[in-house]
Parts: sequence; structure tokens; C-alpha cells
Amino acid sequence: MPHERRKDKSLARRDALKALAAATGAVALAGLPKEWETPAIEVGALPAHAQVSCGLVISNVDVSREELFYAVSFDYDDALGDVGLDTVVRFEVTSQPAGITQSSEDPISDFVLGIVGGDGSTGTITVSLPVYTGSGGTSADVVVSIRTSNGCRSNELSFTITFPS
Repeated sequence: MPHERRKDKSLARRDALKALAAATGAVALAGLPKEWETPAIEVGALPAHAQVSCGLVISNVDVSREELFYAVSFDYDDALGDVGLDTVVRFEVTSQPAGITQSSEDPISDFVLGIVGGDGSTGTITVSLPVYTGSGGTSADVVVSIRTSNGCRSNELSFTITFPS
């Protein structure tokens, strides 16, 4: 008989565990909504210092006038080391006083003058920027940034080109 008693206890424990599992499942299911609800998504803007999270920074712009264009040089520092001739340079040029804005995005290799100095991590980029002065144009406000082939975007540099009289 002692053997039968143990058998009864083990069955009782097994039945208790089944009941506990069923109750736990029922409680979990009770918390679910009856119908599917669209998840709420919150979107926000990153602060300026966080937008260059990939570590691509441009600085120290220098502009010189050539015969048919302006040569724009600036330093780059890329933590990933991906700067090369396929890096895209974005210019936004607003002529003054007319206020007409033109923008372009081209790989460095497409510029009349397109040079990448350095090792892909640090160095200097020099590109040609044709600026049409227009009738009565006195200057152009320029914004430049770059984007590497992996999609990493730099900060923006702003400067003004004053046209000769």
C-alpha cells in the first residue's frame, strides 16, 4: 500500500501543476485586447549634436576664385574612414540680392575639380563650384555638406562668396 500512496500523491501533484498552468494561461489571455489595435509610434527630432552620430565632420572651409569657378576646400574627419571619390557633396547656393537658391548633390568624381586628399579618415576635399553671379549679383550664401557611400551625413558649413565688382 505505501507504493499506491506515493502514486496518488504524484498524480495529485501532476494535476495541481496542470491546473496552475491552465490558470496562468487564462490570466495572461485575459489581459489581451479583444481586437487588434494599431501600435502607437512616437517620432522626434534629434538635437543638432546628435545628428552627426556617425562621426563625419567637415570644417575649415576655404574658397578661392579660379577662371571659370570657385574652388571650395574643406577638411573632413570621418571616424569610419569612408570618404572617397564616391562621397557626395551637397551645395545649396543662394544668390544675393535676388534670393534665388540652387542646390546640387554630386559625387566628388563628377566635379570639374574633385580632389580627396588624405586617407579616407582625415584630410581635405577640394571641389569646383560654378556660381552664376547674374545681373547685379553681389554675393552668394553657400551651405555645404557631404554624405559617404554608406549614408553617413556630415554637419553643414555655411559661408558667403562676395563677387568682385
